[in-house]
Amino acid sequence: MRRLIMFTAAYPYDRTNAWKGQELAFLRERFDAIYIAPLHQKVASVSPDLPEGVNVLPPAFPLNKARETKVQRVASIFGRRLTAHIRLMEPTPNFRARRRYWASAADIEAIMRSATWRDHVAPLLSESTLYFFWGRGYAEVLAYLQPEVRARSLVRLHRWDLYPEINQGYIPFQKRIVESAGIIAPVSQGGVDLLARLYPDHAARIQRLRLGTVLQGISQPSTDGRFRIVSCAYARPVKRLDLIAEALAYIEFPIAWTHIGGGPELERVRSTCARLPDTVEVRLLGNIVPQEVPNIYAAEPFDLFLNVSASEGIPVSIMEAMAAGIPALATDVGGNAELVDGTVGRVVAADVSPTALAQEIRNARATDPKHIMAMREACRQRIARDYNQTHNARAVADALIGLDRLT
Repeated sequence: MRRLIMFTAAYPYDRTNAWKGQELAFLRERFDAIYIAPLHQKVASVSPDLPEGVNVLPPAFPLNKARETKVQRVASIFGRRLTAHIRLMEPTPNFRARRRYWASAADIEAIMRSATWRDHVAPLLSESTLYFFWGRGYAEVLAYLQPEVRARSLVRLHRWDLYPEINQGYIPFQKRIVESAGIIAPVSQGGVDLLARLYPDHAARIQRLRLGTVLQGISQPSTDGRFRIVSCAYARPVKRLDLIAEALAYIEFPIAWTHIGGGPELERVRSTCARLPDTVEVRLLGNIVPQEVPNIYAAEPFDLFLNVSASEGIPVSIMEAMAAGIPALATDVGGNAELVDGTVGRVVAADVSPTALAQEIRNARATDPKHIMAMREACRQRIARDYNQTHNARAVADALIGLDRLT
């Protein structure tokens, strides 16, 4: 019997990542039983897109679970795993990094002392293939498991779990995860190259496994003389939505910006937009059910998709826009340049200024219409060739099945 445990941060108790259900549908074809083990619970009920036959284990940290005090967290480390914590401690660059290591050790203690781990996860480990969607959180327990269990594990890495430079130069337990996993699977080639450079002794087990999306309806270019841009992201500082708002102040022609996604930064962005000239139309749509995003693209004209993040893995949001035939303008961070080359859009410097971003928008608007139509077709071709969700999900399934043969 082939059995898979998929470890997540919060899915399916997190509606922002509902597209994971589509990947699970392909995994369900290859495994007799699938269990999802969410670390946290963000909402009361599970996402409605779960394929039939996929089981959801209780979250390790339920929605209303009281947080331990700092004293309790420190005290928890001095238990039966203290020797393992000391043995697994990596060389750290400074005292702050050492503190972060011990904070992660306390998190591991909380996970492995939870009723979910004891009663639901641990009994399944010995005969299961393990799929960690993130290289932090649940994946940090890997180094504490038996070698034969670790060998059947695949760890996906994206952004915050991959790049040391956005983690004050140090990611606790990353080295131990790379040493422990059967396959380490960044979603971008840049991630593969980084890990191979940081951990050359383990390069043979590092494998790129891309994310993907599906081709649905096609967006059309605008025809009313107003240039229409769109963005899609959870509004938090790393997404730098305020940069788009500031750039629009320098645009002298009629332009409309639609942003899809809520988040804590949205009100601040709204305040900035209130000062924009009358030639600028802004729609901040807030939270939208993920399945509805392609429908918005298909129903409305859009000329350019913007991603101006300070840091990225390789965004599904850009893939979804390109799948609708919308060219992209993105900052050169993470794997963006792998997705957005000259045929489908353009990457700009990570530290692009508002005035420079405004000029890039002008350049996009001034592009020859025939070239624009060629770019729009190239967007869909690029998704079909390299970021096809069906193909890429089956590649993940194949990699997991290869590990399952070790059972």
